[in-house]
Amino acid sequence: MLIGGKPVVVAHRGASGIAPENTLSSIRRALELGATMVEVDVHTTIDGEIVVMHDPDVSRTTDGTGRISSMSLAQIRGLDAGSWFGPAFRGEVVPTLDEALDLVSGRADLCIELKNAGPRQVIGKVLEHSYVEHVIIFDFNHPRLYEAKRLRPEVKALALGVSHDNLASVDAGLCNAVGCAFSKVDRELVDEAHRLGLAVFVYTVNQADGMIGLAELGVDGIITNFPQLALEILHGRGARDEARRR
Repeated sequence: MLIGGKPVVVAHRGASGIAPENTLSSIRRALELGATMVEVDVHTTIDGEIVVMHDPDVSRTTDGTGRISSMSLAQIRGLDAGSWFGPAFRGEVVPTLDEALDLVSGRADLCIELKNAGPRQVIGKVLEHSYVEHVIIFDFNHPRLYEAKRLRPEVKALALGVSHDNLASVDAGLCNAVGCAFSKVDRELVDEAHRLGLAVFVYTVNQADGMIGLAELGVDGIITNFPQLALEILHGRGARDEARRR
């Protein structure tokens, strides 16, 4: 059940405010801080492996260049995915979806945003790890999201990029939740989504006042780079000083 109670905290690309995004260090840090949901992005390599990274090109968050879709897993695993963030993370590798699932197993739900990765292959990995009940598929491509839901109805599905303009077009029969940009959310949108049976998750919220305001609106999830700050504000736990480091 995604609707009701205090907003759940979703660690965006792991605890990406304090560790390099979409790495095992970032995911591990989010878990240590107490996040019960961790979000990652996935792409498929040229040899059919699923890796965790946001961009289609490796250049922003590694020391390499090139598109993931034209690189092998071995090539991508040879890259440094941590030095760009800080010297303490030098040598961090780009994780596979398998590794992310292994790390969160039994500790948190995993929110998987489909970038350049097909629903069938991603759900296949989730099934291999027996983690279907603890995964939420995120996607801006709503028809592809519905495909994932049809493949495995028990997998939760969240439609990204939803606002007043397109909420009515979301198929509530093939979706459990909507993801809305912080600037697009108001009480009317939250209430209407709830009327349709859809939970409301909001991205990407990194300031305390925004988190408090969203909780007052009745949103169901807050997606943040600083899960420790959100956990402290919304659930009374976390370390304020560490959470506010930039």
